Amino acid sequence: MDTELSQENIKISLSIPERELYIIKSEDSNGPYEVERKYKDLIILKRNLSNHWPGCYVPFIPDSIVHIEESDIRKLVENYIIKIISIAFLYRSVEFQYFLKDDRDYSKIPFDIESIIDMSERYQKVFSHVTITDFDDEYITDSESNFESNLSKMQNFSTICRQNSSNYENYARELSMLFDNMNKVGKILIDQEEVVTLREECINPYKIIQDWLNNEIYEVQGMINAIKSREKIVKLRIKAEYQLNEYQASYDKVASGKKSLMQKLKGQSEEEIKSHLLEILMECKHEVEMIRITEKIINNRLAKLEIPFFKKTRSFHFNKIMKAFLSAHNDEFSSIITQSKRMLYVHNNK
Repeated sequence: MDTELSQENIKISLSIPERELYIIKSEDSNGPYEVERKYKDLIILKRNLSNHWPGCYVPFIPDSIVHIEESDIRKLVENYIIKIISIAFLYRSVEFQYFLKDDRDYSKIPFDIESIIDMSERYQKVFSHVTITDFDDEYITDSESNFESNLSKMQNFSTICRQNSSNYENYARELSMLFDNMNKVGKILIDQEEVVTLREECINPYKIIQDWLNNEIYEVQGMINAIKSREKIVKLRIKAEYQLNEYQASYDKVASGKKSLMQKLKGQSEEEIKSHLLEILMECKHEVEMIRITEKIINNRLAKLEIPFFKKTRSFHFNKIMKAFLSAHNDEFSSIITQSKRMLYVHNNK
């Protein structure tokens, strides 16, 4: 059975003929596509998107599914693709478009290495709506610490949820056996067919919590990775600033009338050396400035957009899932109580 996903004029269907093999059919204004992907391709996609969009949230998916149940794997893959599609710049990225439309082995598809200038121009174009200001990023680092603390707590809670879910399944089976015997005794006593049963649509409320928690763990991990991946830009800036200082020192040295032995051996005039160094110096300054702009875009997006929206969304989903959890509990016990009262009524009015 396929699951239809759509965004605007995009249609995607996912089939899983066997474990870790996925047939993805998609259609957009350019035509239909069909590709086969393995789970390892999803991991490569995650890595490619993270490398291409440092400092940005990229949906998380675990590197291994060995201990994940078959039914949960489908939901995991579906949700992962849905999340990428829902983020416009990730959906339009060349990494995802190749994943979606190119029928070659995804692990062997080469991607061009992007220059620092090209990356910065891409960020400025895609995130032109982001207001760039200077600010203390303590909010970002504090959020990262809170996310990491919450992640640890959720992972511990996940173990409890799995046990509760399993306990409920056992409880439901035992309760069903109890009802069977109670129905038999009741029929003998009142000589009428009045049956109390678990509803066929009975939902394990603890499985609701478990599924939500698994998704939350992946969401928080994705946000932590986004914050940590800023380090890539920081390292680029530090390296570029170091090179700038080196060339500035060389230029100042030449400007003061000094030349290195190598420069003398090359027979370059002072003006030639100064002109050459000045050209390199201007390129370095431009590169440093572009990296700084990119870094500001990333930090402003995280502090003003990504993290606040993420926290608000997590709160919304928590409230929603708690309502579903309580509703599942209430529906089942209300059904049991109603049926039991009916049996008691029939017995008393025999």
